[in-house]
Amino acid sequence: MRSILMNHYRNGRISAVIMAALIIGLMALLIQPSVGRVKAQDTAAFDEATLACLDQMRSVGVDMELMGMTPETIISFCGCVRDAEAAGTTFSDTDLMMLHNVIMEAVINPDMSMECSSILQGIGTPADGTPDTQGLAGLDMMGTQYMSPEDMANMTAHMSPISREGVEPATAAQGGTDLEYYMEDGVKVFELNAYPVIWNILPNVSTVAWTYNGIMPGPTIRVTEGDRVRIIFNNGLPEPSTVHWHGVIVPQNMDGVPHLSQAPVEPGQSFTYEFTIQQPAGTFWYHSHYHDDFQIGLGLHGAFIIEPLVPEENPPAVDVTLMLNEHRILGGNTFASMPMGGMDPNYFTINGKSYPSTQPIFARVGERVRVRFIVVGQFIHPMHLHGVPFEVVEIDGYPVPPENRQLMDTVSIAPGQRFVIEFTPTQPGPWMLHCHIPHHVTNNFAVGHGGLTLAVVVQ
Repeated sequence: MRSILMNHYRNGRISAVIMAALIIGLMALLIQPSVGRVKAQDTAAFDEATLACLDQMRSVGVDMELMGMTPETIISFCGCVRDAEAAGTTFSDTDLMMLHNVIMEAVINPDMSMECSSILQGIGTPADGTPDTQGLAGLDMMGTQYMSPEDMANMTAHMSPISREGVEPATAAQGGTDLEYYMEDGVKVFELNAYPVIWNILPNVSTVAWTYNGIMPGPTIRVTEGDRVRIIFNNGLPEPSTVHWHGVIVPQNMDGVPHLSQAPVEPGQSFTYEFTIQQPAGTFWYHSHYHDDFQIGLGLHGAFIIEPLVPEENPPAVDVTLMLNEHRILGGNTFASMPMGGMDPNYFTINGKSYPSTQPIFARVGERVRVRFIVVGQFIHPMHLHGVPFEVVEIDGYPVPPENRQLMDTVSIAPGQRFVIEFTPTQPGPWMLHCHIPHHVTNNFAVGHGGLTLAVVVQ
């Protein structure tokens, strides 16, 4: 068991063995949160090999004790794979993925046997080199039996940690700051440099972020109606990328879609986007459109705000932009996060930070506050404000006529959407603004508020 885990940990992979333990633990916690859980004294009954298995799991961020696995299940799980290895069975990446799937099925189906012979049937290559291919029909929850080697390689890459090799810590602490520009022949010129950094979402939790200009989210680009804009994109990432201007009306060859409107920008190469702002003031955003399910969530996104040519007669006292995202961080490793079994997020961020590191909104009683929500990840977020109702004044960059507005306290925002709300505080004190999906306000399953939560501090 120990050698299997170490080999996959050194190779930068968190194997399906670990994911299987995670799935078992989570299901046990959900189904029986207080029955049969390991207590401190129970570990005294574990033999040295099981204790080593526990320690090795902890080293990659999986604590089977805290996650609700019974002592019997821990001993059984660790013993099955250890005994198979001792008997000469070897496990490929595909085998480990299949083991993950089979154990998921076993947890969901209480009638399925959890004996080693059932769990490991058809998985691994025995010492004689002839794999057992019987008994897996109906258990392949992800359809891996139909996958080509290329398909399996793609899946393995999706479920492997993002490399930290040579990645330096971020030098900035906050994301989304305004991007400076210079004028050249009447054109506003901005520069976006894409490269990875180590980014702290909490003081003791860091992630590999693929960023624009070293921050997550990327810098806010502010332009004015009618501006001619030039944005120079320099790709310092380990793979190609592009930049798409989400909701902004641009020429087709400036739209940032690889192989459709332009060729991908290769590592070390640059591309210049240039267009004229042709639409009214509103809230938009920009993001990568290459390897989308990796690059956007890893940090390649930023706000794009079009300001009115004629300033507002009565602007709000406070105007903030909140970009909502999610992350998967296990054992210090960063993984792509998406709504897929084994890849679900365990951290959620507002402007690159999880609560309590999210920046508060400071306001005063009687003064209007504007909040621009942008969902950049892959999950819907019903955002709820305590203490006072709000109105939705803009959707996807376009104003909602006053006669069509209504008072609300919760608004659901889908991936890619922008909702702008306005409210006027009536009572002093700190008030909560948060996503109303409970898991989205946790940090790595811990008790207490985290994730998509911030304080509106009213004076």
